[in-house]
Amino acid sequence: MLPSSHYNLGMNYRFYGTVPAADSPSRGCAAIVVHASVQHTTIPLRTTLQAAAVRATLSKSYTICYLYLLPSSSVRASDIQELVDALPRPFIILGDLNAHSPLWHSSSRNEKGRAIEKLLEENEVSLMNDENPTYHNIFLDTISVLDLGICTSAVLVDFSWRVCADLHGSDHYPVVVSRVSPPPISQPQRWKLKAAN
Repeated sequence: MLPSSHYNLGMNYRFYGTVPAADSPSRGCAAIVVHASVQHTTIPLRTTLQAAAVRATLSKSYTICYLYLLPSSSVRASDIQELVDALPRPFIILGDLNAHSPLWHSSSRNEKGRAIEKLLEENEVSLMNDENPTYHNIFLDTISVLDLGICTSAVLVDFSWRVCADLHGSDHYPVVVSRVSPPPISQPQRWKLKAAN
């Protein structure tokens, strides 16, 4: 299991995530930042994957997990399945998965892509992505989808997915996942017939 920690980022935010080992700082990290006004608890994960998770209450409770898969890492489908099995339902997994598959408009397929395809086929989960790319290779001037959103199928309609058009100095386009407010319940019209004149 990778080391994990939480930090107070001031009075309004909490940080939860994995910390890269000192001897391999290029490993990156997985992190979630939660506003203090959101009721939440951390989810302890026993995994070799770089992942962090919290259970947050919005209008209802969701497990939110951030997952980072290194481009050079070898990932088995069983590793991802074990992570999914450990997450309380309903859940949302977001992250830079470095996975390629035609299912999300990649021109090729890699090992990570096959693992995510297997996850989608064998579980009641759905891909949140739309057709927009999330990564721009500035050296080759190519675009691809490396950042994925996967959620329990029953809550797919609870959220919207939007890729921002501006890179803001990064090579990944920011992705905004928003909670969709349920439509108001319309009450049937009623008339006081006894009061009619």
